[in-house]
Amino acid sequence: MIISLWFKIIIVNNLIKDFLDLAKMDNGNLKNVYESIDLSKQVEKSVLTLESLMFEKNIKLEYDIDKNVYFNCNSDEIKQLIAILLDNAIKHSSKDGNIIANLKKNNDKIVIQIINKGEGIPKGEEEKIFERFYRVDEARNRDSNHYGLGLSIAKSIVNNHNGEIKVSSKDSLTTFKVIFK
Repeated sequence: MIISLWFKIIIVNNLIKDFLDLAKMDNGNLKNVYESIDLSKQVEKSVLTLESLMFEKNIKLEYDIDKNVYFNCNSDEIKQLIAILLDNAIKHSSKDGNIIANLKKNNDKIVIQIINKGEGIPKGEEEKIFERFYRVDEARNRDSNHYGLGLSIAKSIVNNHNGEIKVSSKDSLTTFKVIFK
């Protein structure tokens, strides 16, 4: 009983934090402290942090991260962005699926790709998944404490860094691609 109540309190606290983050981003009230970070190390650290969760779900992990990719950004927001995209990939990967995380520097662009094999996104729904509270399958998500805010927050973070986020889904492969200039 106490554990169940504690778990519900954590969920509500996280939901409130997500709402506050989105409100701050919408109103431009975030204090953006930008610093140059080694994005290569941050992406690798995030991937490795979630590796055990992927292992538990029997999801194969592959990653290809260019070394010494530096980016002037709000490091907390970028950590959150990567965590949201990886968490999303884990949630929507099929059993015995796989996730690929890539970070590439191409001329003046930094490209992050998170690819997972599993549930695809229905045609025509690709842009909708970035809307607040939008969930492709309401019934499946109702009992899993998903509120449809993560990808909306991810898009706001990318926008705050003058980047672009795209999603494509074909043949059970879903690819999130973030481009920073």
